[in-house]
Amino acid sequence: MGLTHCWLVALVLSSQTEGAGAPPASASPTPPVESAPATPVPEEAAAAAAAGAPSPSRTSDASANEASTLDIRVRRVTDALVAGLRKQGGDVRARKLAVLPFTDVGGKAKSAQLGLVTSEAVAVNLRKDHNLFVVERSRLGEVLSEQALAQSGVVDVKDTAKMGVMLDADVVVVGQVAEAGSDFLLTARIVDVQSTQVITSADARLPARELMTLSAESVVLRSRSDAAFRSAVVPGWGQSYNRQPLKSAIFIVATAVSVVASLAALATMGGLIVYYQTCTADCQEGKGRRFGPLPPVTFLNFGNLTVLIPQAGLVAALFLGLGVATWAVNVLDAYVSGVDG
Repeated sequence: MGLTHCWLVALVLSSQTEGAGAPPASASPTPPVESAPATPVPEEAAAAAAAGAPSPSRTSDASANEASTLDIRVRRVTDALVAGLRKQGGDVRARKLAVLPFTDVGGKAKSAQLGLVTSEAVAVNLRKDHNLFVVERSRLGEVLSEQALAQSGVVDVKDTAKMGVMLDADVVVVGQVAEAGSDFLLTARIVDVQSTQVITSADARLPARELMTLSAESVVLRSRSDAAFRSAVVPGWGQSYNRQPLKSAIFIVATAVSVVASLAALATMGGLIVYYQTCTADCQEGKGRRFGPLPPVTFLNFGNLTVLIPQAGLVAALFLGLGVATWAVNVLDAYVSGVDG
């Protein structure tokens, strides 16, 4: 008994001694963390990161995205033209520039008047970005109309110099927009009015989708007279041309309702006249008109027909007058709400 007791006490003491140096049973050992191998970093990227600047790869991607936009490409052409003009010496801001409509080369360019749209974008950039003295579009339009060159563009150097003199300009910006595969190629040059020599030139490929969208939304291609003409042809068309879809829908619906109601009244009047001319004895006696085996329609008697026919004519005239008035207001509204680009 004593030996057994001593053996149990020794076993308990041995268990407590081992437990004091071991972690609790509930705490699982933490596995060692293996560090991932370091990825080599290019020296340029590391230097850029240390300086807080974007890496060259990101910069090149951003530049590619930026260069893909239409506005950036047109601005680069404008910047190149101004840089070439500065090389001639003197203060470029003291020189008066006239930007003539660029020539359209190709069916798509002509139908969308891309030359006119692009030349206007170049003129805006010259004026706003470089603060140059550019002839106003209104004055330019007057001279172009006088010379019958508003739609054809100016190609000949003699015409260019002549236009420059008429506009009292020192230099003239001319160019063209031509189809080039899936894009359009913009070529622009600056011509000295006195010497008729090309001072500088620049070109760029313009994305077709963005350029066609710009043409569709361009104010420079819209005019009040065009809006009025369109509404005169089809009610509501001029308002749609002026970017007023709600007005366009209102005039379309109002005109259509007036026309349909007028035609319905005229058709009714015609039918009543036929009944009047074929009025039988029963009809004349006030018994109405028979349609086959059906009972007679009593209100279609001689007395009522003499009243209904002029009333139907009056209703037709009223709706016809309303349609004409709506059409006239539609044309006037298209002109007043329009803009002269």
